Amino acid sequence: MNPYNHIVVSMPEDMPGKIYLNAELISSRHLSAYITNGKEEIPLTPFDSFDHEAIVFRPVRLPADGVWRLFIPDGYLTGAPEVREVTAIPADEEALRTLSVGGAWHVKGSQWNGRSMFSIHDDDTVDTFIEASTPSEWMNGGYLSLLYPVLESLGLRGCLSMEGRRVGFTKNPPVLNTNGQLALRLQNEKGWEVQSHSMGAVTGDVNWWVESLDTPQASRIMDEGVFLGRTNNFTTTVYDASTGVQYYADVEGKRWIESKPEAIKPYVLDYDSHATLMYNPAFPVDYQWGEWFRLAREFGFRSNAWVTYGPSSSHANVPLINEIAPCGFETDGETFYNLPPLRSTCTRLMLEGQSIQGYQGERGTDNTYNKSHLKYFKEKIDEAADCGGWVVMGLHAYRPCWVNRLPGKLVSEGGDYPDAWVFPLGETPFDEDIDLTAPPAALGIRDWSEWHPCPGTRLYMLWEVLKYARDKGMWNVTSSEGYREMGNKVAVGYCNRGIQIGPDKEGFEGTRDIYPHYIVGRNDEVYYYQDMTGAVEQNVRVSPTVIDVRDNSSVAYGIDGTVVPLDPSAGVGAAQQLPPGVWIINNRKVLVR
Repeated sequence: MNPYNHIVVSMPEDMPGKIYLNAELISSRHLSAYITNGKEEIPLTPFDSFDHEAIVFRPVRLPADGVWRLFIPDGYLTGAPEVREVTAIPADEEALRTLSVGGAWHVKGSQWNGRSMFSIHDDDTVDTFIEASTPSEWMNGGYLSLLYPVLESLGLRGCLSMEGRRVGFTKNPPVLNTNGQLALRLQNEKGWEVQSHSMGAVTGDVNWWVESLDTPQASRIMDEGVFLGRTNNFTTTVYDASTGVQYYADVEGKRWIESKPEAIKPYVLDYDSHATLMYNPAFPVDYQWGEWFRLAREFGFRSNAWVTYGPSSSHANVPLINEIAPCGFETDGETFYNLPPLRSTCTRLMLEGQSIQGYQGERGTDNTYNKSHLKYFKEKIDEAADCGGWVVMGLHAYRPCWVNRLPGKLVSEGGDYPDAWVFPLGETPFDEDIDLTAPPAALGIRDWSEWHPCPGTRLYMLWEVLKYARDKGMWNVTSSEGYREMGNKVAVGYCNRGIQIGPDKEGFEGTRDIYPHYIVGRNDEVYYYQDMTGAVEQNVRVSPTVIDVRDNSSVAYGIDGTVVPLDPSAGVGAAQQLPPGVWIINNRKVLVR
C-alpha cells in the first residue's frame, strides 16, 4: 500500500448504489476503521464523498513501508451489502482532480450558466433553550427555537456554523453534549449541514507584543492586566517574541502562564497604540480547525465547510484552513453573492444588517420590521438571481433583533398572534429527545407551513426574505452543495480580489491589496493574481495535467514514475520549478502555468 495515497471503498460495478457513513452508529459506539500490519493499528479518517459512490479514507499518520490490511467494523458503512473492493486511489487525472485533497479541488464543466442558489447560515450554535450551548444572559432564542421553525415553515434547510466548545469538543475527553446531539439530528433527519466555526472562536484583541517576559513593558502589562478566566477572550495575554509563545497573566500570582491552544489569539497588538502589528505565529490552525474536523467526523458529522469568526480570516490563515477543508466562508461587507471562479472564501450577506447604515451591533434590541432593509435584501437577491449567483445569507438567531414578539401583538395583549407561536417548540429546556417530526399540539396547526413569525417583527422580515428567494426559483443548497455546483479553486496563497478583511485593512507589515493566487473556474479558465510588479490580472486557457507529488516539497513523483527534485527551501514556491500542470505539493493542488 502506498502510504501517501488515500484509500477508496467503492461499490462494485455489478452492485450499483450509494455508500454512506453510518454516522449514528459510529458516534454511539466510537467505531473506527483502521489499517494494520499485524503489529500496529493506524486509525483512518473518513471523508464522505459528495457523490456517495465511494468513501475516501486517509490514515491519521503515515504508515511505514510494508503490507497493510484494511478493517472496517460491521455497520460502519451503509448502502453496501459487502465491501468487495479496496484499492489505493488510481493515479489518473480525473480521480485526483475530483478529490478534495489539500483544500483545493476543481469541478470541470462548460461556461457557467448554472441556476441561482441561496444558503442560510446560523453562526455559533447557540440557543437559550439549550443549556449546553452556554448562552449569555442578553441572548434570546436561537437556531432551534426560532430559526428551525422559520425554515420548516418554508420547506428550507439551513447550515449551522458550530463552535467546538459549545458542543463538548473541548472537554477532556471530548464528548458530544446535548447541543451537539441536536445539531447532529438536524443533519441526519432534516438535511441541514453542520460546518466548522473553529474550536473556540478566540477573537479577543488584548494580546500584546513584548520583547521578552522580563522586560519593563511586560511588568507594566502584568500590573495593569486582568484575569477573567484562562480561556476568556479578554484575559490579558502577551506574545513573547523571544520564545514565540503566548502567555496569559495570572495577575493574582503575578506570573505568566503559557496559554493552551484553545486560548491562543490570532493577532498581536502594540500595547500603547492598540495597532495590530502582526498575525500571531503561535495561532494553532491545526487545533482550531483541524481538531474540529477530526472530532466532527468521529462523532458522525459530514462536514466539509468552515466559516470564519470575527476578523480571523486573513491571507495568513485562510490557505492553512483550506488545506483542512476546502469550502470556506467569510463576510467582507462589500460583496454579497458569489460567481465562479470563486475566491479563497465565499462571501456572505449578513441579514442583521451589518452592511446597512445604522447597524446596531450584536446586542441591538430593535426587532421591528424595516421596509428599507427588506428592499435592500431583495435587491441583492434579484442581482444574484439575474446572473446565476449564489447568495449565502448569514445571521445569529440568538440575537435580540430576532425576538418573535411585539407589544400589543399577542392574543393575551389584545392582538391576534398566538402566544404559543412566539417560541413554537415550547418554552421548556430542549433535550436530545425533542420531537422534530411535527409542530407541537399546543400550536393548533397540522403542519409547519401553517406557522409564521409575529407580523411586524424583524423575524417576519427574515421569513419574507427567504420566501422571496425561494419563490424566485432559487435553489436552496447547503454549503457543500453550493461549492460542488459552482466549483472551487486550484489555489496557492490567498485571493481576495482587492477586498481586505479585518486587520488586513490596517496595512500592517505583510498585507497587500492583491495576493499571489491561482484560481480556476468551471470552464478551466484561470485567473492569476501577481503582486511582484503591482496587481496584474491575466486570463489564460489551460489543459492541466495532474501529477502526484508526495508529501515532501523537495521531491515530486510523477505518475509515470519519474522523480523531479525541488528546492526544499522553496515550500509551495517549489511549484515554479515544475512543468505546467496541476501538482499536489504538501497536500495542496497547485496549478503551474
